[in-house]
Amino acid sequence: MRIVILGAGTGGLTLANRLARLIADELERSRAEIVLVERRKDHDYQPGYLMASFGVRPLAHYRRSVRPLVHRRVRLIEDDVRKVDLDGRRLRGETETAYDLLIVATGSVPDFRLIPGLDAEDVRRPDAGFGTFYTAEGAEALARTLEAFERGRIAVVVASPVHKCPAAPTEFALLLDDLLRSAGRRRRVEIVYTSPLDQLNLLEALDAWARPEFHRRGIEALFSFVPVRADVARRRLFAKDGRTLEADLIVVVPPHRGADVVRNSGLGDEAGFLPTDPETLAVAGRDDVYAVGDATDLAFPVLKAGAIAHFQAVVLAQNLAHRLRNVPTPYRYDGRFLCFVDDGFASSAFIRYDRHHPPRTATTGGLVHAIRQAYHELYWLGVRGLL
Repeated sequence: MRIVILGAGTGGLTLANRLARLIADELERSRAEIVLVERRKDHDYQPGYLMASFGVRPLAHYRRSVRPLVHRRVRLIEDDVRKVDLDGRRLRGETETAYDLLIVATGSVPDFRLIPGLDAEDVRRPDAGFGTFYTAEGAEALARTLEAFERGRIAVVVASPVHKCPAAPTEFALLLDDLLRSAGRRRRVEIVYTSPLDQLNLLEALDAWARPEFHRRGIEALFSFVPVRADVARRRLFAKDGRTLEADLIVVVPPHRGADVVRNSGLGDEAGFLPTDPETLAVAGRDDVYAVGDATDLAFPVLKAGAIAHFQAVVLAQNLAHRLRNVPTPYRYDGRFLCFVDDGFASSAFIRYDRHHPPRTATTGGLVHAIRQAYHELYWLGVRGLL
């Protein structure tokens, strides 16, 4: 049996490496083959973009070559797959890759063009008045902008509820406040945070935890602000309800969509996300295709986050091993989620929940922050299937 995993992000790498350990005997006897297909040579630890945007560490610290992260029994193919042929069970790119079982782990893509008037290039230029920490280039540019920002108004704009790392925008606003205070610039800088919802964050537990912090620190919050147009030259955003936001620096959390290969293959919904069973992770209508991580169309409480991709990969690896051996596949993804949230550069909290336990925010403190800092480095063991 040939198991092909498309995408070497958090979910794809974790799945490939865990499965390789679970079916080591079958791989050794050539009864099975695991193929990992990825177009990029490097793998980014994407929460590192947030840290890099504040100059905590250079972006290179959060980037590793893909190949050394892949188990020796997994075949890595570097290819830019443009289409999935479900009928022929093939991936079509520069080459063709056949499969018996396919796992789509292509993630999600920030798309600034979904805000008319805005483009990815606009958030890469430190002098443009717009920035982001949702791309590598954007994070590097934002670090330079924040370092030189002395006075004025900074707006943190969450354009859509659909984006990676659900806690990151709230976290960014709190870290920005901490950065400016420690630099002696906070009194000269106004911070405003906009949400497309009637709360700060999709996670009510995080909203309840963050609102008092925003109030205490003097961070203004604007709710139900849905951007529909940008005027980059005038540093303005226009909302669906007619409101206008103007700032000296607008940090955008852009809407996200599915990967081009999913959209080009006609596999997903209008946004390019795959209809996926929330427990088995099978793609709707298929017994030979699965999806993990951001590539799925699963909605709240299943969010687009690396932790969810990890937990899904753990479950799916176990079921694939069972399926290969023609035994029942009893494991189910239970909606498990865990996320650290920095409220300063020396303090963190974390949120956890699953289908049987409601979201809960743990106490903020230095110990949690130390654990969070350790996880930044332990992440690489996780994607190698060792944690």
